[in-house]
Amino acid sequence: FTPKIAELMPELHREHLNHVNSELMRLWEKGFVNIDFLSDKDPVITLTALAFNSEALNSLSKQDKWSIEEIKRLSRHKEF
Repeated sequence: FTPKIAELMPELHREHLNHVNSELMRLWEKGFVNIDFLSDKDPVITLTALAFNSEALNSLSKQDKWSIEEIKRLSRHKEF
C-alpha cells in the first residue's frame, strides 16, 4: 500500500497495520526480530541471527517464513 491508502480507505489501512503489527509481535516473541520502540520516529525493526538460521526458519509456519522474507526484501531497499 502507499501512504495515500490511509486517506482513501482508512478502515483497510487500519486493518492492514493491525495485521502487520500482529505478525511483527509474533516474530519478536519467537526471537526472530528486534523492535526498537524508543527510536525518534517509528519503531525500528531489525532481524536477529535466527532470521538467517535455516534450521530455525524451518520451525516456522509458512506465514512466518513469508513475513521474514518480506522484511529481508524491504530492508534491502530502504531502512525498515
